[in-house]
Amino acid sequence: MTYGQKLITTPRIDRLAAEGLKFTDAYFTAAVCAPSRASLLTGLHTGHSAVRANPDGAPGALKAGDTTFAEVLRARGYRTAVFGKWG
Repeated sequence: MTYGQKLITTPRIDRLAAEGLKFTDAYFTAAVCAPSRASLLTGLHTGHSAVRANPDGAPGALKAGDTTFAEVLRARGYRTAVFGKWG
């Protein structure tokens, strides 16, 4: 079974899809990227998130008290990392 990738083998992703939940659809919480990314990281909808729009010349930021799903996972023994972009 493949998870849609034809050129690169993804045995671990394929195993996750076969044994667990397969992610097939996504819905955005905002029309622009910064608040959508904030909602993805925190689980908050844009009405409760500190990031409500793309910043104009300054980086958007989560507040110090915002809890991300990486922090929740880390507290349960998972190792987490950050890569990608913000802003």
